[in-house]
Amino acid sequence: MGKEKLELQVNIPTTIKLLQKDPATGENNYGTWWLYNVECNGTEYSYFAPEKVVNILKENNVGLDDEVVITKKLVKSGKKNITDYEVHVLETTPSEPVVTNGRSNGYEKVVETKQNGHLSVSTANGNGVAHTNGNGNGQEVDAEPVLSKDYPVMLNCMTEAMMIRDELGHDVDVNKLGITLFLRKVKP
Repeated sequence: MGKEKLELQVNIPTTIKLLQKDPATGENNYGTWWLYNVECNGTEYSYFAPEKVVNILKENNVGLDDEVVITKKLVKSGKKNITDYEVHVLETTPSEPVVTNGRSNGYEKVVETKQNGHLSVSTANGNGVAHTNGNGNGQEVDAEPVLSKDYPVMLNCMTEAMMIRDELGHDVDVNKLGITLFLRKVKP
């Protein structure tokens, strides 16, 4: 008996760790397939990745033991829904220590690839960033902290809450709805 097949749920970001660099590949009646051995929540699975996900993983040199957050999306195209994927590659490079608040933290870089194919990289390195306030004077502001694994889930929930507000009207409290969606996803 083989490993269980990993099925991604729509709009629920799933963190997986690759247990191999390159996927096994083959052809069947439906076309080409790509199969990865992955780990999700401490359990090993077989993951048949769609071509778009495989291409994003290759473009970002994702390999053995790298972690990614994949979100399966349904996107309206005319009157029908099409399946799309959002992939966030999480890279941790502990060999570059950074001192933040007097403590040494690992350096974490989040590489985010959006649906339009443009790549944006954000890094959290604990360095101060200078901003000007309303009176034109410089003001020291700490950089964003290292992102937790809950970040993509919360971001997705708040995005969904804004979409619901846009659909139902501006009387909807986006903050309360976003928090409710988040709690529902992390504690089903």
